[in-house]
Amino acid sequence: MSSRYKLIISLIIAVIIPFLTTLIVAFFSLNSTKNCLKTEYGYETDLKKILDNPHSIPSEITDNNYKILTSGLPGIKEISEESVSLQDINTKLEKSNAFLYIVSEGNDKYVGNPGKYHELEVFKHISEYYQDDRFSLRGLNSEYEDDILSYIVITDLRAFTKNYRNFIRNVIITFIISFLLCAMLLIIWIYTQFMGPTSALKSAAEQISRGDLKSPLEIPESDDEIIRILQDLEVMRKRINTILEER
Repeated sequence: MSSRYKLIISLIIAVIIPFLTTLIVAFFSLNSTKNCLKTEYGYETDLKKILDNPHSIPSEITDNNYKILTSGLPGIKEISEESVSLQDINTKLEKSNAFLYIVSEGNDKYVGNPGKYHELEVFKHISEYYQDDRFSLRGLNSEYEDDILSYIVITDLRAFTKNYRNFIRNVIITFIISFLLCAMLLIIWIYTQFMGPTSALKSAAEQISRGDLKSPLEIPESDDEIIRILQDLEVMRKRINTILEER
């Protein structure tokens, strides 16, 4: 194989192997994110959507949880921690990693998950709609016994955010490591492929320069340009040696 083809194949390998390795890691990481969405939020989607438009997913999860609130709102008969109707809504929301929060004029009326409420520092961002990489809020105002209450669905987005960031990190790290590893192995392979014939060419040139035309040149078994030069030198050596012997 000629040196040119060896170099072409080396460059192809240096690109294809990191690409395929990264593709495999990306596939499994995306599947992990997909499973996270299903188990943590009850959200069904495909890999293409996670890859093409991941920023729309938290909004859709929030909208789905908001629908749980609006569908259960007419059944609310009492606003208290013991209210069965509120607990039913909150139980449904918990399956989507969310909880219900009801407030009136800064006074908490119902907190479905006090631990997460304070952990996420939701109280700093109370509004009808808010979203960051940790949680989202969506709510509405409704009148209850001459009082205006704000019903807010709080969705914990940290599981999705962490999983998606792991996907990005895994893809980048895999590509860098596989590319560097392939580059190192290819450098070693190219070095061994070219150093053998080059050393043989150097030895042949030294042998001829010493005037040793009777000993055959050592030619490694290969099929590249350097070996062909050695073969031509061997033919030249034989002819010169034959001419000298005939004299």
